[in-house]
Formats: sequence, structure tokens, C-alpha cells
Amino acid sequence: PMVDGIEIVGKHPEAIGIAASKTMQLTITRLVVRKALHGIHLYERNRNVSIDDCHLYENEGVGIYLENLNLHQINISDSHISYNRQGGIVVRGSEIRNIQIGNCDIEGNMGADTQPTANILFDISKGSLREGAIFGCTIQHTHDAPDSANVRFIGNGPEDPRKVGNFAIADNSMSDVAVNIHLKHARGITITGNTLWQAYEHNLLVEDCSHIVLGSNLLDRNPDYRAQTKDANVFNDCSDCTLNALNILATRGVAAGLILKNCARMNITNCSIRQCENGGILMQNVKQSRISDCLITEGEKNFAIRIIGGQQIQVTDNLVSGTVEFDQGTEASNNMTVY
Repeated sequence: PMVDGIEIVGKHPEAIGIAASKTMQLTITRLVVRKALHGIHLYERNRNVSIDDCHLYENEGVGIYLENLNLHQINISDSHISYNRQGGIVVRGSEIRNIQIGNCDIEGNMGADTQPTANILFDISKGSLREGAIFGCTIQHTHDAPDSANVRFIGNGPEDPRKVGNFAIADNSMSDVAVNIHLKHARGITITGNTLWQAYEHNLLVEDCSHIVLGSNLLDRNPDYRAQTKDANVFNDCSDCTLNALNILATRGVAAGLILKNCARMNITNCSIRQCENGGILMQNVKQSRISDCLITEGEKNFAIRIIGGQQIQVTDNLVSGTVEFDQGTEASNNMTVY
């Protein structure tokens, strides 16, 4: 089926713009849905869905809702998905393969009194989601909604933390929420080329994840944005991750610019961490990991690198202002202190 060039305005609390089940090659273009419950609702089973050039705006529920769905292949592109109170693009309880979200403006998809949600939420506490990308989007607002996030992936849980992944998050701009990117119980995600700022709690919050690669991301604090944000970057209970070429500036009200706790096999290289309150990099109970070739300067307190506990950690070839502190089990060499 094809839907093209129409506007739908809801006048009933249970009105849904487009609901689709058991379709093949559903194509939705130039659709406007507003004042409904959900803009587009896909459920049961669909294949090869294309959503392009749509406005899903000011709906009481979700902009694009994939619920209890078995789906292969969906492209969501060039659309404006904003001010839907229960999430922008939400996947819940589904089996999804091949999902691409590109070149969209996704804003403010949460309400002040709604359950915690996100502009893009993959809640895979049941089901699985793999093989996809979020790229070239502007994703932002609203920081005063409860536990708000721009991108949030939630996997099955610690007993099987592999059901959401094989995914890329690339070349997006994200701001003005509690958490810009939140990953929990995920595996196999690449995060590159993104610009993140104005995160009231965390720019990055990564929990119980493995095989996460971060490269060439900007985590900024532009003086033109005067909000009192923390912008924390935290990895808890993670393993086998690579962090390269992160540019982290001026975290506030947190223990360090980059925090890792209870992690293993973390490789941190070529990062620039500047003007962070309290410290640069904090590692606690981390093993078989390394920090090298980083620039960690102009911190407002006294340490550039602090390692508490842990074992088999290498710290080498960093340029720092502030102390390098570590316990037995860490080897440090060729670090230069600048003033």
C-alpha cells in the first residue's frame, strides 16, 4: 500500500494517524499527522517499510511507534518528528532487523508528566533489534522532562546483554536533555562523528555494554549556551570498548571528565579532555585497560588521571596538567606534565 500527500488531524483520544499490520512494501510519503494518539503505528508483522518527508507533530503518544512487531527493513528519512508526548521514534517488545533513521529533525518528544522516554527509544527488554543506523539527524529537547534522553537503547538485561546492537550512531547533533546517548545492556555499537552538548546529567551513559566503539565525537560546552549542565561521560560495568579521539570540554559537578567503573579491556587513546572540574579521567576497579596519547589539561582541581584499584593498567605518553595517581597494578611511563 501507498499513502501520499494527506493531512490527518485527530479528534478522539484513541485516534491513530496510520496503523499498519501484515503489509509488504508500505510506503508513506508527505504525510502530516497531528493531534492524534500515535502518528504511525506498526504492529504484528510488516516488511520493507519506507517513511519519507512526513510531519508527525504534537501527538499525545508516539510519533512513529513500532510495538510488538516483527519487521525486516524500515527506512525513516527526511521527516520532522516533534512534540509527541511519549516519544519520537519508539521500538518496544519487537524483533527488528535493518532500521535506518536519517536526515530527520526529532525534537521535544516527551512531556513534563509522562513516563521517561526519548526522542529515539529502543526498549528491547523483550525482543531484539540489530542492523541499523541513526545518521545525520538533529535530535534535541526537553531537559525538564523526567529522565529525558535523545537516544536510549535498553537491552534484555544482564543475563543476556546482546539483543540490541550491530548499530551505528553517526554524524548527529544532540542537545538539551538529561542524557544525550544512553546505552544499557547493548553490544556492538559504533558512535562516531557526533556533536553533543547541553546534557544536564550525561553526554554519554553506557551501562553493562560490550564492544562499543567511540571515535571522533565532540562533547562540547559552547559559552553561548549558559545552561548549568553536568555533561558527564560514564562507563559502568562495560568491557571490550575503544574510545578514540573524543574531544571533551568542561564537565561540571561530576568526579571527572571521563569516568569508568568496574570495566575491563577499555582502550582510551588520542582524547582531548580540557577544563573539567575535579579531574580528567577517573578509573575505579578497572582491569586490563590502557590510557595513551591523550591531552588532559587545564583541569580546575588537581588530577589529570586517577586510578583507584584495578589491575594490569597501562598509562603512557600522555600530556597532562595535574597529577597522575594510581595504585599497585598500574604501570605509568612517558607522561609529560605541563604548567
